[in-house]
Amino acid sequence: MISFKDSQYWFPRVKRVQVEHLLHHFIVNTSTSLASSDDVSQAVWPSATPQLVTSHPFVLNAVLAISSLHISRSTQDKSGKQSQLSVAASQLNGGLSQYQDALQVMSESNVDALFAFSTILTAYILATAGDDCLNALNSIKRSGREVATKEAVRQIVRILSCLRGTKVIVVPCWELIIKGLLSVIAKRDWWPLSRFPATAQAIEEDEKLHALEKMWINPGRRYEYYFDTLELNLKSLRESFALVSQLTDTATGTISDWVSAVVWPIQLSTGFISSLESFLPEAWVILSHYAILPSRIQSIWWLESIASNIIKTAALVLGEDKWSMIEWPASIVGVDLDQLRSSDSTLERG
Repeated sequence: MISFKDSQYWFPRVKRVQVEHLLHHFIVNTSTSLASSDDVSQAVWPSATPQLVTSHPFVLNAVLAISSLHISRSTQDKSGKQSQLSVAASQLNGGLSQYQDALQVMSESNVDALFAFSTILTAYILATAGDDCLNALNSIKRSGREVATKEAVRQIVRILSCLRGTKVIVVPCWELIIKGLLSVIAKRDWWPLSRFPATAQAIEEDEKLHALEKMWINPGRRYEYYFDTLELNLKSLRESFALVSQLTDTATGTISDWVSAVVWPIQLSTGFISSLESFLPEAWVILSHYAILPSRIQSIWWLESIASNIIKTAALVLGEDKWSMIEWPASIVGVDLDQLRSSDSTLERG
């Protein structure tokens, strides 16, 4: 049993009797989506959470926030759902300022807590930004395509920036993280060092990705400096596809470590993200092809809408005359581009 002194913790919108319930839900249910599916990784959060939440109040805030958000996903009652969402938002806000203060003094004593908060924050933002992106896409009839597209782009960029932002802690504190409480979910020393397409299907996919270079490398197009950014991030995407193919069971098609499918956005350059914000067509075509990887992840609730949201947003950014460039990833993800042909279309959750 975890006990708390009232003077140490702030539980906005949460009665003390609710805290244990939310903690239990996190340990038993929510935490399973924050680690690989193997038994060793799955045991890390249940083991580490009691120590982290009693030593670092902002981690407790994060745990209560993500647990409430998770519960809201299965709550049918409208008022009950809104209540859970309010708890989630207030808890996250309650922990953010403490987390940001702790970032200024990263050390061995708080690095586990910072990494835990960052991991939970990433899941939280991907889930909520995914909802906001879908709402924007579904607002085309009400708001118009231009407004809806701009908001959808903003949410996709928010997701990618959040994933890339995990490097703020991981890069400077890596040696401490891999020796800490959450080391098992951080280390990937068992991944193959050389990246190559491992199956015939993977080789075919790599050829399709390689062919994207023709968007900017052709005799009729003058060289631009941003081509280097596109080239760098496309190369990284091909390596990510190869890695996922090496970690995929050829019999079942199951990825043994879903983390491999989200490596690419973590490694994105700021220039590429800026290109997306600027509605650069080539960048959105590349991003659309990335969407294939998260579409192959199973049962991670906070990642469930990212692939379809990327494709639908890219289709709006590119315009119908360029849809042929994203037909392959759209078909793999399961997005029917014909839904977008009418300006009064509404887009269902993919």
